[in-house]
Amino acid sequence: MPSVQSSLAKVSEAAPAPPAVDRAWAERVAHRLRGTFVAVIGKLPAGLQRATPLARGVGLNVPLCHRILSGAKSTPGPVEVFGAFPGPDGLTMFLRALEAKGLIEAGAMSDASGAVAEYAELITGSGGSQRRFLAALHGSVGSQHVGGRESRNAEESRRRLFEASVEQLGCRAEAMVGVRVYTPAKQPRGAGDLDATGAVGRLGFVRSTASMPYITMFRASAPEQLEQGESALLMEEFCTKPLPPVVMHDFVSQRVGVVDPSFERAGAMDIFAGPLTRRNIVEFDGESMFINAGTQCSSPAAELLTDVYLPAEWASGADCSAALYREDALGPVIGDPAKRWFDRLPMALLPLLLGRGLEHAKAECHPRHELLTRRVFEHAGADPAGYVGFRLHVRYPLPNMHYLCLRRSRLV
Repeated sequence: MPSVQSSLAKVSEAAPAPPAVDRAWAERVAHRLRGTFVAVIGKLPAGLQRATPLARGVGLNVPLCHRILSGAKSTPGPVEVFGAFPGPDGLTMFLRALEAKGLIEAGAMSDASGAVAEYAELITGSGGSQRRFLAALHGSVGSQHVGGRESRNAEESRRRLFEASVEQLGCRAEAMVGVRVYTPAKQPRGAGDLDATGAVGRLGFVRSTASMPYITMFRASAPEQLEQGESALLMEEFCTKPLPPVVMHDFVSQRVGVVDPSFERAGAMDIFAGPLTRRNIVEFDGESMFINAGTQCSSPAAELLTDVYLPAEWASGADCSAALYREDALGPVIGDPAKRWFDRLPMALLPLLLGRGLEHAKAECHPRHELLTRRVFEHAGADPAGYVGFRLHVRYPLPNMHYLCLRRSRLV
């Protein structure tokens, strides 16, 4: 009788080795696929943006439409995106149904079809079937995490951490929100130099008297904006009344705003600061230039929403990525992100491409988000029509970590 070891060896020899997955390629395809279908679905009539009416309207079955809508709403990341979307055949069937009903423009059809074709190519090179590709993708993700924890458990783990942090710190927010608009520098140091105008705030912020205070940082470099008084830093139209007192403290190159710890208010509070402008934010490294647009959760938040807008002509020739960084390292604010091996956490983040203008600026967690974005553009003196937006949207972000959207362009 063969031994257990020899039997296992035979099984191992007979079973094909799991296919390798090009992780970087999978991330790019997931980002492209999700972005193009978000744009396609966003153009549909409001009455067709739910699975059942959409299926009836275009003559497809409900499960297929449900998976496509779920894919468009999925958390950015290849495991989540490819796990939610159907395969290339189902996506192609959906696009052709929209085309037959006149519900998709030629340009959007071309973009989405190109993304689906690249998805099919990725599957072919990573196992030959969607099932084998997804299995290999889950394996590649599991191997990057201690204990092999799969990505689908990550949000649940962050939720438990969020609830524990709320209990320990005595405060919480429904969402941490940031908007940044980058404009050509008024005092440029070189080609492509930019200024940044931004606003930051919390939605549904609740705290106990003994909790951590509300703290926010202002990296404005135009002193005249701070001479109007501390109350001018609060965006009254987006804050819950009455406005709380804010005490400012200088800290190195920043000014730190602390909401008066003695300020008490029954119920949740929305509080936003800005817009403020910081000059010459581009970092140069040889022939490349970088911007690092980040939002830090200094207290527990159920969601993080941070938008970045770049001039269209500058964004078109640049690379965009996103990552999560330690709060206490210098890497996130200096130079090439590829060199920051020492402080980047092992989590894949992909920014969502919002496209040109403010057509997709609305956000479910913040009903007035588009208005807030317009307010920042007005302060920056810029027309949204000439800008391209990118978004990071994370459920249960890790506290005291920087969520950064990184943009790199080569000087010509």
